[in-house]
Amino acid sequence: MGLKLELFIVALIIGTSLVTMSVDLHKHNNAKSITEVETYFTDTTFTEVTTRKRVGMSFAKEGWREEGNLHLRGFRYRNEEIERLLADKADLVGDDIHLRGNVKLYRYDGFRYFTQRGVYHKKSGVFEALEPFRAYMDGNMLEGETMRYNTRTKRLYAMMVHGEIELENDRKDAQ
Repeated sequence: MGLKLELFIVALIIGTSLVTMSVDLHKHNNAKSITEVETYFTDTTFTEVTTRKRVGMSFAKEGWREEGNLHLRGFRYRNEEIERLLADKADLVGDDIHLRGNVKLYRYDGFRYFTQRGVYHKKSGVFEALEPFRAYMDGNMLEGETMRYNTRTKRLYAMMVHGEIELENDRKDAQ
């Protein structure tokens, strides 16, 4: 009787092993059903450098890397031309920064730009407002539908512009 029980247990173990190895319990789907995040981070500062100097700095309250692109929340950036570039959300795709939500660009000379969506091209130094924007400097205000601002040459190209500009002579007359 002891031998029959041992053979039965061995047969049961072999049968269970064969069944568990041959049955696929997971449903495989070729489509990506769950997003694969490569890296996740919080309160992080990135510094861009060359062999000679610091090129730019950025900060994010939260971010992750997915499919080679960085996705950031609470984004801040600065370099030699830009005092501050702020946005609620930013995506770094190659050398371009795609910005969304409360986008603000502050220059060192006091000029300020505001929009809801824009792109900063780091290689060319061009900032594009893709939605209506407002710009301020001193007592001057400018509004428009879209704009393209070169931070290096300090030239602004805008569409459908409305503005209030205080001329230098007007300031002298007011004093």
